[in-house]
Amino acid sequence: MSVNVRHLALLALAASACRGIEPLPSPAPLDAVGQARVELGQALFFDGALSADGEVPCAACHRPEHAGAEPEPVSIGVGGARGRRNAPSVFNASLEIAQFWDGREEELDAQALGPLFAADEMGLDAATLVARVSASERYVEAFARAFPGDADPIRADTVARALAAYERRLAWPGRVDRFLEGDEGALTAEERAGYDFFAGNCAFCHDGAGVGGQRFERLGDRVPWPADRREDLGRAEVTGDPDDELVFLVPSLRHVGATAPYFHDGSVDTLEEAVRLMGKHQLDQTLSEEEVTQIVAFLRALDGDVPTELLAAPQ
Repeated sequence: MSVNVRHLALLALAASACRGIEPLPSPAPLDAVGQARVELGQALFFDGALSADGEVPCAACHRPEHAGAEPEPVSIGVGGARGRRNAPSVFNASLEIAQFWDGREEELDAQALGPLFAADEMGLDAATLVARVSASERYVEAFARAFPGDADPIRADTVARALAAYERRLAWPGRVDRFLEGDEGALTAEERAGYDFFAGNCAFCHDGAGVGGQRFERLGDRVPWPADRREDLGRAEVTGDPDDELVFLVPSLRHVGATAPYFHDGSVDTLEEAVRLMGKHQLDQTLSEEEVTQIVAFLRALDGDVPTELLAAPQ
């Protein structure tokens, strides 16, 4: 699309009170305490000792090789327990206004504690968590560095704060951000065509630096979601408001090419089918194959350049 047409699309977004897609800056440099918290959180994230059976770390359901998401429809927790919803990516979660598909927590710190104590996920309790972490000399030293001046630094809330500090570090810009900042050559012609469609049709919900995560929307807003896939009531299970049935937090689409399967129930295996369903149910449009191909090309360009040293257990 020409610069003038792209400008018109952005003006239309502004007129609708939508921010449009915004470039994501690189994370700011960390001071010594901030770095210590990130390193501690990273160690905890990959440690199975934070689960009841010692076998289920956070990374089991939020896998770095899948951009912090789960390649199965639902995750398997302690004792083989099956989760109810597809595990959302922890990459760029810090950009979202709320956490979990139903938005039941607002902050990453609170989100981090949820899976630790959920019976069908990691299955711990606060006392056992603190006891296990305190038994490790390495963790005792790491918590002292991460929370200096705290007379009793190992607590459930400091575990959560460290995990959240690590997850906040998993938000890095990529090619799309260079394009948004004026580098026309950062995207291919096909990716730019997908961006043009997306900016004019999809960024009303998938907006902001996270390309989503800024609002709650009803799944099947224009064309009702299939009747046999409406068991999960979404936000209504939190608010008790019937008007919130099938309302979910709009997910961030950063790294979406690596986070299949899609939707809250993990019921769609391919990005192409997810795009077709969004076109039908949210836009009331039957997208052409060319449009689907272009949109998917743009979505696959939404990766960020997360440093590889953040994507494995620290040595």
